[in-house]
Amino acid sequence: MDDLILCAQHSPDRSWRDRPPRLTSEVSDRVHPREKASEITHRDGRYTRSAMNGLGGQLLIGAVGGLVAALVTSGLTFYAVKLNLKHATESDRLADARKLRDGRRERLRGSIETVLHASLMVGQVVSEDRRIWQTETVEERDARHATMLDEASVGINEARVSLMIQSVTKELIRVVDEDVLTVFERYKSAYMFDKKFPGNDAHLDLDKEYKLLQAGIENLRAEVVRVLDEMEKPI
Repeated sequence: MDDLILCAQHSPDRSWRDRPPRLTSEVSDRVHPREKASEITHRDGRYTRSAMNGLGGQLLIGAVGGLVAALVTSGLTFYAVKLNLKHATESDRLADARKLRDGRRERLRGSIETVLHASLMVGQVVSEDRRIWQTETVEERDARHATMLDEASVGINEARVSLMIQSVTKELIRVVDEDVLTVFERYKSAYMFDKKFPGNDAHLDLDKEYKLLQAGIENLRAEVVRVLDEMEKPI
């Protein structure tokens, strides 16, 4: 009896045949080596393409940057060349202008000296005529004055023409013609009349013309200084 009880308590395991079959739908966690190699290759390809894309972008950015730098450098170089060319052109223009100005100044200076010398000689002749004390006769003095005026008048007409065609000496030639030469002609007329007909009122005209002539010569001196200063201005 006891043996039966023990057998009932310790019943043998069921055979493997009696075990329920495994579900065929279960999927093994194992991966086939070919599939794993394919996945690794696929991943490596993606990584390689990503790396290639990054390297290409860097190369493209570098190329664009280099192109921009080259364009900027070329633009700056062109601008510098343009400035240098403009500066050289302006320097040549100023050099030519100075050369022309210097040549014109020398020509005008010679003409101004001629008319100024003649005007001063006229003033000297008139001043000597007005002296009360004379050391020579009237005939000797007149002959000497005529020689002085003839020598001073050499080149006077050419100088007047040279001054007429320049705008800077427009006022100067007006002073020479109207305030000096014209007044002197009136003075000579009054002088000859007083010499031929002494004791008349011609001496009053002599005094008047003498004062006008002295004022004209002073105006001429001032105008000469102004013109010479004007021609000395830098370009």
